[in-house]
Amino acid sequence: MPWSHGDNKWPLKQFLSTFDGVARVVDVGVGWGDIGRAVREVWPQVELLGIEVWQPYLERHDCRAAYDYIAVQDLRKVQDVFWAGVDWTLWIDGPEHLTREAALVEVARLRRLRRLGLVVGTPLGEAPHGAWEGNEAETHRSTWTEADWEALGADVIWTMAGEGACGLWWLPADGGER
Repeated sequence: MPWSHGDNKWPLKQFLSTFDGVARVVDVGVGWGDIGRAVREVWPQVELLGIEVWQPYLERHDCRAAYDYIAVQDLRKVQDVFWAGVDWTLWIDGPEHLTREAALVEVARLRRLRRLGLVVGTPLGEAPHGAWEGNEAETHRSTWTEADWEALGADVIWTMAGEGACGLWWLPADGGER
């Protein structure tokens, strides 16, 4: 879906607020803009960039109000130079929209490009989902577990069990400290 689970905003904001000196953040998969709005609550003055493949969301949900700039394109086509000077990349409710192989390539790339690291969020376990509002990119193409993220060296920020299980993980930048 083009929004993130409502219960993950508070843990995300608590986690991000522990970092000082943040100047530039990229939100991958803006959707309806809820993650960008949460970032603005923590860091009102940060330069907030977004990437969204489905342009109709941006007008329907007034997403541009929360972001300084939104690139309308597929993450896999965004050049590395876009991330110059970025402290954090947030890819929340996004990896499941790619095949596992494609998502792992992007996780490695985004982790390499950030000063402080990458925050990812995914549903946990089977979470079938098709197109939404005509957006085929919303289709879930991979399934993730806590063990998958732990195997990549991620630190858990928050998880929720039961129906609608999901979580947030931090992957420090390559060579970065935890």
